[in-house]
Amino acid sequence: MALFSEIPTHDGICSLGLTAFAAVSIQPRQSSLNTWISSEVRYARQAILNNIGSSGVWVPGARTGVVVASPSTDNPNYFYTWTRDSSLVLKTLVDLFRNGDTSLLPIIEEWIFSQARIQGVTNPSDLWEEVSGSSFFTLAVQHRALVEGSAFAQSVGATCPYCDSQAPQVLCLLQHFWTGSYVLANLGGGRTGKDTNTLLGSVHTFDPQAGCDDSTFQPCSPRALANHKVVVDAFRSLYGINSGIDSGAAVAVGRYPEDSYYNGNPWFLCTLTAAEQLYDALYHSAAMGTFSSSSATYSSIVSAVKTYADGFQAYTHLNGSMAEQLSKSDGSQASARDLTWSYAALLTANNRRNAVMPAAWGEQSATSVPAVCIATSASGTYCSVTISTWPAISTKSGGPTTTTTTTTINTPCTISTAVAVTFDLRATTAWGEEIKLVGSTTQLGTWTPDKGVSLNADKYSSCDPLWSTTVTLPAGQIFEYKFIRVKTVGTVQWESDPNRDYAVPAACGTTTAVQVDIWR
Repeated sequence: MALFSEIPTHDGICSLGLTAFAAVSIQPRQSSLNTWISSEVRYARQAILNNIGSSGVWVPGARTGVVVASPSTDNPNYFYTWTRDSSLVLKTLVDLFRNGDTSLLPIIEEWIFSQARIQGVTNPSDLWEEVSGSSFFTLAVQHRALVEGSAFAQSVGATCPYCDSQAPQVLCLLQHFWTGSYVLANLGGGRTGKDTNTLLGSVHTFDPQAGCDDSTFQPCSPRALANHKVVVDAFRSLYGINSGIDSGAAVAVGRYPEDSYYNGNPWFLCTLTAAEQLYDALYHSAAMGTFSSSSATYSSIVSAVKTYADGFQAYTHLNGSMAEQLSKSDGSQASARDLTWSYAALLTANNRRNAVMPAAWGEQSATSVPAVCIATSASGTYCSVTISTWPAISTKSGGPTTTTTTTTINTPCTISTAVAVTFDLRATTAWGEEIKLVGSTTQLGTWTPDKGVSLNADKYSSCDPLWSTTVTLPAGQIFEYKFIRVKTVGTVQWESDPNRDYAVPAACGTTTAVQVDIWR
């Protein structure tokens, strides 16, 4: 049940395949949707900031960096922060920052500070709190986190063997949620399992560099698209607001059909997520017939799918504010007012509608499903987080980058003849191993391992495998170097090629420098 193949990317050079949604209604629900969205995205961004402490105008008393679920303090009281909600909200803000919204950087840093404390608190991990069982959403994002965790460890010269061992098994278990026609939201829980939990799981593990892979339930995969139809159809006859809507058009979507919380209404974020999955799928590809991007068939299918997706957005076409829910009988707002997650869902859906994609997370390296699932466990390491300073970051055209500020001082300039250069290397080692620095200069042993400079491991920890040494070198000297690992039996392991190179600073007043490397 594929949707299409090679749907447009930014350059628009692609082809299109036959779709299960080709027959959807192409009647627009709101002719002014584009105009409304352009103003609503500004409202939604500000509404999110209004709900973040300590400067958020709707949440007085909230601590710095804390994302409050809603300003509502009564009927219901949502003046809380939930790790799931706030993480997805910040994921949205990070995407906006990556695309040039630089003023969000302090908010992002403050949230990280807050989470260094909050995420040390034990809490349940299911998507909807009232449900017990193994959650599709939770397992899907855990698999992504393990894959990203391993990649991050490698980027800082460490390893995450427990990430590598458990990620395939989590992916293996995830396959058990597929019923053959839709994705179960929970293994256990006593319900049909038709739930936007599964749409959220697909959307938040979307990788724009991946294909339409069934194993990770990518938004354009046959499984995810079949599931989208089943979940949306489960709400068609459930709400009065959906009455009379054609079977091929968008409808208001709730959490799950059996939901009774606050009268079991549709939710803004669930309805927007249904739209977002289709926008994701339009960016991607799956195989089932091929049409030229210049063909009438191609244009017709793309238009139909986009119009279908836009129909879900039309349910949020109000005067700015979005609560948690909308009444299933008349569409009026219900439950907690100004839900932060509702606004985040609108911003991400709008980005995907405009082909603004999130960063890739490495899905292509993590699609191999073990032949047999094995219930295993692994113990990792944990260190409490202490954040002292942040690197200087700003943006230029094309996204964030580091920046250097230069100040001119009208004083006599003295250039030192020698500079104390500290070499910091992050390399995970076994007990008894030694790291040395060797290079093309006499100070670094002229490539002779026995004459290399030993690094110190006094700051080494399982969380930060830091080796360090300081060498005094002539200012302006240019040389090549490598690190070597001296094993307990005396054998030497050299880093992989090519050689590293370094130019000792020769600047006014510079007497020290730091070079940071990761073991290759």
